[in-house]
Amino acid sequence: MMEKYRHLKEHIFDEDSSRKLSTYADDGKKEDIKAGDFLLHGRIYSLPHVPVPPLFMEHVLYLQQYAVMDMDASFYTHRKNYDSFLILFTLAGCGSLKYRGKDYLLSEGDGFLIDCRDEHSYHTAGGRWEHIVLHFNGRDATFFYQTYFADGSPLFHFANPAHCHTLISEIVDSVCSMKANRDFCTSIRIQTLLAQIWDHRIESAVENETADHIRLLCKYIENHFSEALTLKELAAFCGFHPSYLCRAFKKETGYSPKEYITVLRLEQAKELLYSTSIPAYKVGVLVGIPDETNFTRLFKKYFHETPGEYRNKIR
Repeated sequence: MMEKYRHLKEHIFDEDSSRKLSTYADDGKKEDIKAGDFLLHGRIYSLPHVPVPPLFMEHVLYLQQYAVMDMDASFYTHRKNYDSFLILFTLAGCGSLKYRGKDYLLSEGDGFLIDCRDEHSYHTAGGRWEHIVLHFNGRDATFFYQTYFADGSPLFHFANPAHCHTLISEIVDSVCSMKANRDFCTSIRIQTLLAQIWDHRIESAVENETADHIRLLCKYIENHFSEALTLKELAAFCGFHPSYLCRAFKKETGYSPKEYITVLRLEQAKELLYSTSIPAYKVGVLVGIPDETNFTRLFKKYFHETPGEYRNKIR
C-alpha cells in the first residue's frame, strides 16, 4: 500500500471537511476551489505541488495536479473554464461523466481525457469510485488534444489496468525526481501516456462509420488523383461538410485531402521519371500538375531535388 501511494499525502474528507480543498495555479499560488462545484467524501492521496520553471512551461507538457481518489456515493465534480486537460482512470468501482452533452459510464479499466475548459461533470455511479486524476497542460497540450482526441469519444479502456497505472506512476516518479532533466522526462512520459490512450480509445459507431467513408474516399482518390479533384466534390462523395471532411481525413491519414492528392501525384511522377523517358514537364501533366513551374517546386519540396536532378541521379 505504501508503495502504491509513495510521494503522496493522505487527506480524509468527512462531513465537516468535504468542501475544504485547494489547488495550485500554474504560477504556484494556492487557490480555493469554489464551493458548490464539487463534494468530496472519502480519501485522497495527492501529490504536493511541484513548481515548473516558466521557460519549461512554454515548451513542454507538464503536470498540474495528481491524486488517487477513493470516494463514496456522494462524490461529484462540476466545473468549466478550467485551464487544464484531465486524464481520469478508474481503479475500482464505477463513475459517470457528462461531457459535451453526452453521458458516459466508467468501470474498472475505463478512463477519459477531456478539455476542462469545456463544461463537464463527473460523479460516483455506485457506492464507491476509486480513480486517478491527472491534470496536465503546456504549450502543445491544445494541439495534441485537438489533433488526436477532440472529435471522438473521450473514453479509453485498458484491459490490463496495471499497465495504465504504471505509465501514470512513471510520470509521478519523474516529477518527484531531483534530476536536472526532470521536466523534460515528465513531458516525454505524458506524451507516452497520451499515445497509449490513443491506442486504447473506445471509438463510437459514428467514428467507425466515418473511418469507413474516409477509407473508401482514399481508394477513390488513388484511382482519380490525376483529375481536377475539388474539396467540395470529395466532401459530396462522403456526404460530409467540407470542414468536417478535412478534420476527419487528417485524423485518419495524417494528411489533408489536398496534401494526400499531392503526395499521390508526386509518387506517380517519381515512378514515371524512373521507368520512362517521358519529358519531365509532360510527366507533370500526366499526374495532374500541368504547370511546369509548380510541378518542379512541389517535387523539390517533397523530395529535395528537381525532377531533372532525380532522373539524372537514377541514370
